[in-house]
Amino acid sequence: MPIVPTASHIGIQKSDKDSDDTTVNENIKKARRAMYSLMGTGLHGENGLDSKTSISIIRTYILSILTYGLEILLPKAISASANLKDIRKIPVRLKIATGNYILQIHKASFSKKHISSICKLCSKADETVEHFILLCEKLEETSKPLMSKIFNNGSLILAKDTTSLPADLLQLIINPFCYVDIDVNRTAFEETSNILEPLCRQLLYNLHNKRYALLANLDNLGSRKSNF
Repeated sequence: MPIVPTASHIGIQKSDKDSDDTTVNENIKKARRAMYSLMGTGLHGENGLDSKTSISIIRTYILSILTYGLEILLPKAISASANLKDIRKIPVRLKIATGNYILQIHKASFSKKHISSICKLCSKADETVEHFILLCEKLEETSKPLMSKIFNNGSLILAKDTTSLPADLLQLIINPFCYVDIDVNRTAFEETSNILEPLCRQLLYNLHNKRYALLANLDNLGSRKSNF
């Protein structure tokens, strides 16, 4: 039987060097091909489908390909102790980590500024990832309890890893593993996996749910006004 450096198992790439990187690159290739194949339907820029329809198609056909199998990047998700609630929270953090979580800033860019980039919740600034996670006052009550735990636990864990650079809070929340190396400090890595990452995942999941609940309320309010 021939020995090969990479192999695919149910769509997830296994490599003798870096399975994560290989899987991501393969997903990007597949998503790019899918994107090209849909251009004939009007999924392109000028004179194409309207932005709402385009985003819906991208979410349905492109993002599912792009993020397939990426749960291998989250050690907690594939551990024996991972439960259904944990797994349900994974896609939100993955979409944010891979830049595929759709915020107003993305809608504005995609629509060539026909759609406002201002946050619909607070109406005070562009809805960027930083604004969504750290700055939006309408989400402050949702984020405050877990944010405190993330800051405290993150400080304690990273203090054990003398090679860690000064941590950026936003980056820490999106990808807490970026500051720890299992080969350098296994204890810090395991504590990140068992303590810090679940807190970050829970925070993003809570923010996502609160954001969509508030947006739904705004849509309902707008519908009522239009009926008068």
